[in-house]
Amino acid sequence: FEMEGFSTTEIKRFKYDGYILANGQNVTVRYTMKVGDQMQFETNERLQTPAFAKESAKLVYVDEHLYVAYKSYGVAIHPDLAHHEDTFGNMLATTFGEKFTLHIVTRLDKTTDGLVLGALDEITAQRLNDLQYHHKIEKTYHAIVEGHLVGQGKIDLPLARVGNKTVVDEGGKNALSF
Repeated sequence: FEMEGFSTTEIKRFKYDGYILANGQNVTVRYTMKVGDQMQFETNERLQTPAFAKESAKLVYVDEHLYVAYKSYGVAIHPDLAHHEDTFGNMLATTFGEKFTLHIVTRLDKTTDGLVLGALDEITAQRLNDLQYHHKIEKTYHAIVEGHLVGQGKIDLPLARVGNKTVVDEGGKNALSF
């Protein structure tokens, strides 16, 4: 289904942040609708514009449509119940101001630092997400290891998402590490 004025990411957040109401009561996405149910999707400012953080994001590139910013290790990307004002999204809101809406295209895990690509408007967000979906955005990861490595090697295995985990699966997407 479509909801005018909301990105796909924002719509997905409805199911995790408790904003779905059936007949005035909070329900999850597992709720089975019945004939005559009144469904509502409530929003609040936290969903649209994250609270301001104590520090700004470190921008590497910005123009009128998109930005590339550095995210530090240990910083969560999105505000949630555990991280309301100390996330990368909050830092971006501090950087871009009150009219900012969070549209991150290339997320990084909390335990990963690096560059993140984001959009400054809905149209750019949809276009960048489409490029990401069709594997037109290339990402490279570098790892720092401790100890003595012997020789070289590569891992070339297909990866797939199962629930909230990434696993090796023959039906998955090609992934190459070397």
